[in-house]
Amino acid sequence: MNANLEVEKINQIQYLNAHDEVARLFFAWAASRQNESTETTIKRAHTVCHVEYWQMRELFQRLCEIGLATYVTGRRGHESRLRWLYSLRLIGKAANMEVTSLTDNTTADAEEEPLENAALIVEKSEAFIDHGYKLRPECDIKVRLPANLSSKEAERVAAWIRTLPFE
Repeated sequence: MNANLEVEKINQIQYLNAHDEVARLFFAWAASRQNESTETTIKRAHTVCHVEYWQMRELFQRLCEIGLATYVTGRRGHESRLRWLYSLRLIGKAANMEVTSLTDNTTADAEEEPLENAALIVEKSEAFIDHGYKLRPECDIKVRLPANLSSKEAERVAAWIRTLPFE
């Protein structure tokens, strides 16, 4: 990537961070994430940042204009979201001047550890338990679920599994 273009993107998100409260909240959340995400829905972002939906949608549109993501309009039950072109964590850290690049984890003070689990989409906000189940004699299934899985969440997982067969 052209280094000047990347510097311009970082300057734009730092400007947003300094002058827009919604952006500041979003970038702080992004920088504090444990794991990466390839997409973020408007609903998720507005909920975790405690702002109005329309405010987050406007911020998402600005982030697309800067060239950090592509906007995916919700259709057929899927929510509108951003598909990130860079690491979401690094975007948040660059906005807070913690890193100097969007393409690697070079820190401003050169003390931060490298980015881990960049392909992992699940947000790690709680402890997980690995469960095993022998579906057939030759087929073991492993599922990782939150340790505090509720009955309602278990029903949702069961409903999802019922959609999987091709019969």
